[in-house]
Amino acid sequence: MRPGRAATHRRRTWVGDHRRRGPRRRRTLSGQDEMIGGSGNLVCFSFYANKNLTTAEGGMVTTADAALAEQLAIWRLHGLSRDAWKRYQSRRLMLSDVICAGYKYNMTDLQSSLGIHQLHKQPAFLQTRERYARLYDEAFDALPGVRRQPRPDDGQNRHALHLYVLILDREQFRVDRNQIVAALLAENVGAALHYRALHTHPFYQNRFRYRPGDYPCAAEVGESIFTLPLTPGMSEANVSEVIEAVYKVLSAYRR
Repeated sequence: MRPGRAATHRRRTWVGDHRRRGPRRRRTLSGQDEMIGGSGNLVCFSFYANKNLTTAEGGMVTTADAALAEQLAIWRLHGLSRDAWKRYQSRRLMLSDVICAGYKYNMTDLQSSLGIHQLHKQPAFLQTRERYARLYDEAFDALPGVRRQPRPDDGQNRHALHLYVLILDREQFRVDRNQIVAALLAENVGAALHYRALHTHPFYQNRFRYRPGDYPCAAEVGESIFTLPLTPGMSEANVSEVIEAVYKVLSAYRR
């Protein structure tokens, strides 16, 4: 991220780094360890219901830049110069001014309570995800017509395993990816698609005049990938059921 950060300082813009998991350490380009979310730029965390750490809905933005953090807090709550905590903790009347256009993006205390308790469970949750992912890896490495998404194994990076992604070799099957996912759903497996290429969505095509063939690599990936269930709430028996269903469906549709 360092070259990108230097460029943004010259252009007075911000870098957003999106994360779907709890804070961890990462190795920077200079070889130093730092906590994800501890940079001066923006790091965005999603706490949606199916993420590694959930508050049912919502997310968080972190930064080491105090001025930027203050501006984010103003945007978060209607563009007000003071939030409710600042107003009601004072023994004198404090008026708030709307100093910019803002949003209603504050997290509730109930959501925060869920997140704080989940944070302590993250190490165990990730270990379970890793154990189940290894079972998937062993099974699908031996299955023709499909390959798994590569993950770093360098001792410095640890994959969050928010999703377990398989990539079809579509030439080996009589039907497309959507029909395969539909067949897995019929087998009571919560297969899904994450995600379609952005330029294939109507909004981007209408707004930016994108055409389906503009980004062939993204389109190919978007038409070949699908995801399998991978959550700490599963059991090894559930994992075996998913594996059996994938073998059954792919074998039935193979050319």
